[in-house]
Order: sequence, then structure tokens, then C-alpha cells
Amino acid sequence: MFRWHETVPALICWTTVIRDVNVVSVAIAWQLLRIEASAKADRNEKRCTINAPLRLITSGGKIRLALKKNTNDGTVVNAQIHMLLEDILWVATLPQLRSAIAFSSYLMSLVRQCEKDYPPPVATIPSKPVETITPNGQAVTISNTYRAFDFDQTSHHLHIRKVDLHLCDDAHSSITYPPGWDIESGAMQIIIPFPSPLSDDRRFPLRMLISFSTLSLSNTQFDSDIFKPFEMLNKATISYVTETELLGGGKILASDLGQLTGVNRPHGVNELFWLRTSPAWVDTDHGVNTKSLPVISDVCFSGVILARPEQVNVYVEPTTQISAVVDHFQFIQLTRLSASLSDFFDILAEDQKHFDSERRSQSATVAVVVAIKQARANILLTMGAMPSPYDSCPAVTESILECLSGRAQMECY
Repeated sequence: MFRWHETVPALICWTTVIRDVNVVSVAIAWQLLRIEASAKADRNEKRCTINAPLRLITSGGKIRLALKKNTNDGTVVNAQIHMLLEDILWVATLPQLRSAIAFSSYLMSLVRQCEKDYPPPVATIPSKPVETITPNGQAVTISNTYRAFDFDQTSHHLHIRKVDLHLCDDAHSSITYPPGWDIESGAMQIIIPFPSPLSDDRRFPLRMLISFSTLSLSNTQFDSDIFKPFEMLNKATISYVTETELLGGGKILASDLGQLTGVNRPHGVNELFWLRTSPAWVDTDHGVNTKSLPVISDVCFSGVILARPEQVNVYVEPTTQISAVVDHFQFIQLTRLSASLSDFFDILAEDQKHFDSERRSQSATVAVVVAIKQARANILLTMGAMPSPYDSCPAVTESILECLSGRAQMECY
């Protein structure tokens, strides 16, 4: 059910006689909206094949539409659409999830095709405020109100506060699931809120930023004057890989690493890529427009990717020493991140093992080795007493970060 805003006009128009354009703004709000969508199985077919459609129910939302039109011929110069959704209720089965993925891929293909058919215009340098002279001799300039709502390009914006997803079992499906899932004739509810920090304590960093400018990947070895041979690729590293109980592919990985130490190309490898990065660094901060703290300074990496039909092996090592600077709160957040990633990959490996058992061809194994010779960790300490990071302290301001001084150094080999 749609309704117009009661406090603001439904239609607002700003006009300027200098540029012969006007900006029309429309706001539409609703209490309940049902969205259904389906994708074409083939782009060339004449009509849409009805697959499991995407069905969404939104409670509370609004659309803000702005059109920039030419007052002479009425053509639309630019458009801007803002869609703000409060809560989305999505009840889906596995075929509907696949349909949603196909629908998103179909939309992205339309966007890419539109970019080819209608390339964006060349950006121009903004000029100074334009003035015109009226018949009575007074100068007229563009008003500040028009400037506030003016826009120079077409854009689409989607804002979602929360997604309430209900995963239901398809009674007519012949797919078997792992015993640990226990979802026969059942349903599962997943609430996906807007991303928020793990804790309200402002001392914990909210973001980890990894930055580097260049990543070189080539199937021919780099210049010997620039590319140094792998320093850590020796018998000790290969022995460590052999003795480590990997989930799979340990023997092939050790064999490929052993052959890399020689001159010839490893036997049985279809593709071999050499990689190298520019200096990379890692920072943490407490949100947008906040002071960042360095974690890892400039480090260059080199490596190799060996692709086989049944396995992909990746070997990476830093070409410079790794120097890290962390305080106690950064260390706790990094520990939480590593634990979450470890749990995720464990679950992913179990699910992949189950579904591969029903296939004739197994999925390719991916093995990654990162060899580090030496890492130096600088732990920041404070001059005075600091509240425990395990206690909730949301009122702490950024002034605590300025008090961080002193340094304890630890080297890891």
C-alpha cells in the first residue's frame, strides 16, 4: 500500500533559467510491498522462462526519485534513484536461492551491456558560477537551493536496514544433506542486520585496511635482476609440509615445491604463474574519518601458483622483513578474526567433502603455503593504568589512543 508523505510535498521542482533545466524530486513511501522477479535462462530466447522466482516482502520503505530535465524539449538529462528499505522478509528454498543468484547475474550482465551501449560522457571541468543579465539590467546567478539538489550523473542507490531470511527445506528435493545439518522438513531463520562492530567499546578497531598498489602475475619468470629466488624454499620447508597433516594434497604440494628448487618446470603442471606485489601495508582504524594505526609496515611478497587439473598449489614468501606494531586491542581483534576464519574454513571443508561424495568428479584441492623467515612484533604499552579490554567501556574516547607510548619488542623466528 503506497502513501504520500504527509509532512513534505509529494512533488518538488527546482528550475534555473540559466541552464534551461529543472530538477524534479518525487518521494514515495509504503507500508507493505511484495517484490517478485525471475531471470531469463538464455538472453537470446524470446520470452522469459519462469524459474523459481525471487519473492521478497518489505515492511516500510520509500523511494526518492530525482529527474533532471531539459525545459526546451523535455528530455531527461540525468536521473537519481534512492531506494530505502526498512525490513525485508525473505522465505526461500534452495531452488529460490539459486534463482536469486541467477537473477543478480542477469542484472549485472544488463549493467555491463548498458555500459557498452551507452558509454558515460567525458567528464568536464566544473566552471565558475554562471551569471546572466535580465532585461532590467540585474545579474542572476544559480541559487544555493538549486545547487544543493543538482546532480551531474545518473546513479542508483539501495539502502537496506535488515534482511530477515527464512531457509526452508524443499519437500520435493532429492538432494541429501550432511547428518549434522538435521534439516529434514524443517526451516531455519537467519537475520542479517547492518554490519556493526563486535563490541561497543571504542578502544577496539572496527576496520582492517590492506593496501598495495601493484600485483604482477605472469606465466614467464620475472627478470633475474629484479626477481630473487625463493629464500625460504629449501629442504626444511619441504620437510615441514610433508610432515604436516594437511586436509589433502600434501604429497603433490611437497613434490611440486621440491621440483621448484630445480631449473626445469615441475612435471604434470598445466599452468605456472609467478606473482609479485608492490610494498603492502596494513592499518586499523575506528571508522570513517578516524585516525588510523599501522599494524604492518611495507612488505613485498613474491610467489608462484602451480595449477593442475586436480589441485592448485600456491607458495608465497615475503621478500623483506615483516614488522608489526600492535596494541592489546588490535591483538584481540586479530585473534577473533583468525578464529572466525578458521571456523568458517572448517565448516566449508566438511560441506565440500559431503557434496563431493555425490559427484563423479571431485573438486580441485587448493593448498597454500606462506613461508616467513622472520617477523618482528612491536607491542605498544601505556605509561599509566588502562582499563581491562575485557570490560565494557563504551564511553572511552580517542584520547586513550594518544596516550599509547612506550614499546616492547619481540622477535619471532
